[in-house]
Amino acid sequence: MQELNAYIYGKKVGTILGKDLDITRADVLKIAKMQSIKTKVAEGIIDNCIKVIKTFEEKAIKIELDKDTTEACKKDIHSQIKLLKKL
Repeated sequence: MQELNAYIYGKKVGTILGKDLDITRADVLKIAKMQSIKTKVAEGIIDNCIKVIKTFEEKAIKIELDKDTTEACKKDIHSQIKLLKKL
């Protein structure tokens, strides 16, 4: 699967606390705290995102996304959910 990266003016962007892989719930909560977002609010947002992304396969079938792309996305989605779940 091709690695996806965002670039602006030739510079890689899109990192969280200097990480572009394996972003954890703790990382997201640190960013929320730095932005004065209450922990409970941030956790609610994370949990809602997980709930929505779990519907990916259902949506992929509905729009007839090809099987290889669906499987590649599912693998990535499941690894990200593991990192963002509560410990």
